[in-house]
Amino acid sequence: MIIEMGNKLCALGQAGSKPPRDLASFLKEAADTEANNQHKVSWLNEFRNFLTNNKQVDVLNCLQFVLELEEIKVLSAEETRNPSRKRLEEIRSTKLHKLREIGNKFFSVQSEQCIPLSNQVLLEEAGSTLRGLGPDGLEEGLQLVEAASRDNRVWKSGLDAAYRNFVSTNPNQTISAVLLSIL
Repeated sequence: MIIEMGNKLCALGQAGSKPPRDLASFLKEAADTEANNQHKVSWLNEFRNFLTNNKQVDVLNCLQFVLELEEIKVLSAEETRNPSRKRLEEIRSTKLHKLREIGNKFFSVQSEQCIPLSNQVLLEEAGSTLRGLGPDGLEEGLQLVEAASRDNRVWKSGLDAAYRNFVSTNPNQTISAVLLSIL
C-alpha cells in the first residue's frame, strides 16, 4: 500500500523505513550496504551524520573500526566455504592488508582515528602486533581486533549508547510524513 502525501511517497511496512532496533542488526545491515557499494541513503549514513552533528568523533571512529572488522569477518566466512586456492590466497592477502591498515589507523596513538579503549595494554599490544603483522599471525591479529571491538568504551558506552540515542531521536519516517502533511 502506497500513501501519497505531497511530494513524498511512503510504502507502509517498507524495509528501511526505520532503523534496526539493536546495534548488532544495524551493523550487519550496514556492512551489507558497504560491501555491496550501495550509494543509496541508508541508516548508516544517517547514523554517521548524527554522530558528526553531535561531535562524537571517537564514536564515529569506533563505528568505522567495527565496520572494517565486519568486512574481515565476511572474508573469514568466505574462507571457510572452500574457495579455490587462488581465491584463498587473495582472501588471506586482503585480510592481512586490512589488519595492518586497522593497526595503523585505529591502534596508533599518533593517528587522528585512534579508538579509545579502556584497556590501554590491549591498545598498545594490538597496535604493535598489527603494524608488524605477517602471514603467520593472522589469527592472533584477528583475536586482538575482536577483543578490542568488545572493549567497554568501544561497544557498551560507545557505539551501543550512541545508537540507542540515535534510534530514540529518529521517529518513524511514515509518522514524520503524516506529521508534515498535517502542517
